Amino acid sequence: MQKVYLRRQGQALLLIVITLAVVMTVALSVAARSVTDIKITTSEEDSFRAFSAAEAGIEKTLVTGSAESDTFSPNGASFSSTVSAIAAGLRVFNYPLELLSDDTATLWFVSHDANNDLVCNPPSEPCFTGNSLRVCWGSSATINEFTPAIQVAVYYDPTADGNYNDLKVAYAGYDPSATRRSSNFYLPNSGSNCSIGGKSYAFQRDINLVDLGISNFSANGLVFAQIKMLYNELVAEPVGFSTNADLPGQGRQIESIGQAGESTRKVQVYSLYPGFPSVFDSALFSPVAITK
Repeated sequence: MQKVYLRRQGQALLLIVITLAVVMTVALSVAARSVTDIKITTSEEDSFRAFSAAEAGIEKTLVTGSAESDTFSPNGASFSSTVSAIAAGLRVFNYPLELLSDDTATLWFVSHDANNDLVCNPPSEPCFTGNSLRVCWGSSATINEFTPAIQVAVYYDPTADGNYNDLKVAYAGYDPSATRRSSNFYLPNSGSNCSIGGKSYAFQRDINLVDLGISNFSANGLVFAQIKMLYNELVAEPVGFSTNADLPGQGRQIESIGQAGESTRKVQVYSLYPGFPSVFDSALFSPVAITK
């Protein structure tokens, strides 16, 4: 009887040990899960605060026009922003936004000062004095009803006096689709598989501005070119430019980095100099009058 009693007592001890092991395993699992959940929640909160700080940096930089940095209390989130000119002094410019049909991209040939007034004051505020332009566009070389064509409008001042009171515009259209060219009378593209600044495009057109009737290529002569995308109602398409002389700045690229805890978030925006609204496609506006 004594041996049976001892055997049962050993079994009870074993069951207690197993039960304790299971309970401790469950408890440690719950604790680990809780710690993980806390870390995830904290990380998400830090990420949100870092992103909010980066956005605040963008907004403040857009207002002041200069690089900014700041720290918020009591949460300790901070941001640091930088401002750089887009395409200034370069001969290539990949327009940062893709265009649907009837959307336009503007390529400026004159500089903008701190007040966004047009100015030619080299070397700090140069103007484009070249006479040729390559426009590349589209992401696919497939020819169908939605293949993008472009309309190019070059605004220029024959007097080049810097007042821009005598603006004229030269138009040209380029269409990769031979079927459409029979009715829209556009010119064909001059090549395919164009590359600008490491970015690839499906079509290209080399434009000699002399062929558009422009003859004055001194500073203040060329003002800007506006490219309108056509036919691509379904898919937005990219456009880029290559020139034979240095370009002025096309706007500002603002980058803001927000930090909170161990999280870092970056927001980047483009503040481009605006072109003419589409209402002026058939008219030119000047401080003096509207000329059709």
